[in-house]
Amino acid sequence: MFSAMCPSRPLMSAFWAADGSTPPSPEYTAEQAVAIQLAALQRNNEPWGNHGVQTAYEWALDVGGLDPSMYFGFSKDLYHFDHFMGMFANRLGQLVNCQAFAVESAQELPAGDGGPMTAVVVAAVTPAQGGEPSRFEFCLRPKTVGARKGSLMTYMVRRLDQE
Repeated sequence: MFSAMCPSRPLMSAFWAADGSTPPSPEYTAEQAVAIQLAALQRNNEPWGNHGVQTAYEWALDVGGLDPSMYFGFSKDLYHFDHFMGMFANRLGQLVNCQAFAVESAQELPAGDGGPMTAVVVAAVTPAQGGEPSRFEFCLRPKTVGARKGSLMTYMVRRLDQE
């Protein structure tokens, strides 16, 4: 289990490049991929404004193209970063500048019915204003083409306690 309950960066230092970015790579486990995204979101405006949301965009499996994305749990065109930012603020705003997060569980669902393998990671996130943590489910799938081939990328994120 991976936990980042304190706001210090040293816990994640192995994941951060000199410019503050951490691109997807096949070397990261599902838990690490989610922790990298949450750590960037926890410090959303470091090293530049909306860096955390941009990191989530870079780790999203099917955004940036003309096909609809399922990132927010329903089909939505997210070919522009601005569209993604607006939806992120509306649907997943509690992740931005969160006080703390902890990865609670991770499991791998085998490929089936023509679909790819999916890693499901559940994280508890304490929002910036404090209070009780909310639970979020990150579904990750391997990228099958391009420079990030083999990397686990976020296919969908949803808040579990809002259903």
